[in-house]
Amino acid sequence: MKKGMRKSYRICKGPLPSIDERPTEVMARTTIGHWEDDSIVFTPTCPVRLRTTNELTSGIVFIARTHNSTMADANRITRQRLGALPPELRRTLTRDRGSENMGHEELTQTLGIDCYFAHAYHSWERGANENVNGLIRRFYPKGTDFRTLTEAEIARVEYLLNSRPRKRLGWKTPYEPESR
Repeated sequence: MKKGMRKSYRICKGPLPSIDERPTEVMARTTIGHWEDDSIVFTPTCPVRLRTTNELTSGIVFIARTHNSTMADANRITRQRLGALPPELRRTLTRDRGSENMGHEELTQTLGIDCYFAHAYHSWERGANENVNGLIRRFYPKGTDFRTLTEAEIARVEYLLNSRPRKRLGWKTPYEPESR
């Protein structure tokens, strides 16, 4: 192998539940409990990332820092954040096909949530989450070292995003229950 070339590898993904199989109520945004999640990368070689999870109807956003970019760490964060919610608020979770998201069977078993995957290279199929990630990039532009962020700084950004009035919620925030 040439110097500087990386050995290619494939993660055995098998057949994944497709976004096409999601209930139609997900895109209608009529019921609470449908989530999207993703990772924001500081640099491809750094394992520390921000993990974002957002609910499609209410607009609630959760942000957490990963310690590494593994499937186990991504699932740990998802279990912590969504596991604290009542089961009726955990209906579906839509993810991309990244290697850190391949532990969907464990989440289905432990949280009782149905996981679906967007088509490869179709980030717009999880548009709400991509929008949230763009908003987070206003606070932490590309090149920001996520290893230097404190938990308080991350919690502050999460609070600021969740306390923003939204046009689709009648200019109320996701924290206001009347907005749903």
